[in-house]
Amino acid sequence: MSIKTFDHLAQRVANSWVETMPDFVPVPTIPVAEVAQQQFYTFMRSTAEAVREHPEWLGLSIQPDDAYEFGEMQNRRPKLIATMKRMRGKVDDFIALLLKMGIVGVVDGQTLHIQKTDVNLNSPTRERLAHFGLTLDAGKTETVVACAAFPEMFPAWTWLAAEATRTAPASGPAHVPPVRFSRCLYSDTYPYARDVLLRLADDSPGLPVLIDFFEKEGYTLVCNRDNQINVDWVKAYGKVDDPLKGWWGERTHGGLAFEYDWIRKNPVLFGLRIPEFKTLLQHFDAMPEQVKAFVVQHTKHCDACGYCTQTDKTGKRPRAFMTVEYNGKRDLCTMFPGFGYTWQNLGDAEAADIRAFLIFTDEILSKAKTA
Repeated sequence: MSIKTFDHLAQRVANSWVETMPDFVPVPTIPVAEVAQQQFYTFMRSTAEAVREHPEWLGLSIQPDDAYEFGEMQNRRPKLIATMKRMRGKVDDFIALLLKMGIVGVVDGQTLHIQKTDVNLNSPTRERLAHFGLTLDAGKTETVVACAAFPEMFPAWTWLAAEATRTAPASGPAHVPPVRFSRCLYSDTYPYARDVLLRLADDSPGLPVLIDFFEKEGYTLVCNRDNQINVDWVKAYGKVDDPLKGWWGERTHGGLAFEYDWIRKNPVLFGLRIPEFKTLLQHFDAMPEQVKAFVVQHTKHCDACGYCTQTDKTGKRPRAFMTVEYNGKRDLCTMFPGFGYTWQNLGDAEAADIRAFLIFTDEILSKAKTA
């Protein structure tokens, strides 16, 4: 993915909504006509694009463009992340308003009727919504919403708002509306996020190779984990009901995470899922040379940082590393190894290394499960 520049920071933040909108995929099995699905999708996409072009419509301030580099810690520039989150919060609040309107609204022909006791759309809010092509007629007890450009969209709006709320994951960032609603994901099984991220990862020729490997080896595809824009290909080595968490803290799943990290200059991020890392290191001598080199290259070498002993008041706790022999002795840290196995693009060489590592992981951990 090529790094994009923006006129200002608000435009960058709003762009994260625009470029993670999937292509429209009609679903014939839901009780909503395809024309309504198409029109509401187009309304939401055009709304996202309008926010990017006119962020002031949502009250986003205009500040110089900026973003974090790959691997840069957020606390290095705390004012930047605070500003980005504040802007993102205003966009999310607006999406949440659209969601609420869909939940409580009642469709009547080509209009949506909203009782003031459910959502009081005051004058400033009506003016804001009008920027996006909606007309709102406020009466004493209800507000009637219409849209000249997309008059047939309201059944899709109300259906998707209800379904997205019903199927929203319990985990994920607080106060973020369901991705299923904001990206118009009419199907609850179609892998929209896979399509989006494959489009964005146009500079990763190794990714199709890995996807072919995952499909042949029976990895499970998971989209939008924790209500975020991401894709995971996973194989479980722990309990069946072990939750799928962030790749960086993985303990029981092997595979690959593919995420949209919206605060970065290049938001595409790949992270390797490494289960039972200590067990794998115990078999270091059995690793093929390719895998040994890969592990030594990407695993942090113990530098006595003190993270693993910070709660030890006795001074006797040994540091959490394992020593392996590879062109000399290497003290490899066993704490959160996933942080070292990240990429912003995957070439053929990276894909080959990841594939070899996961094959070895499966050989070791599958034997351990059946032993």
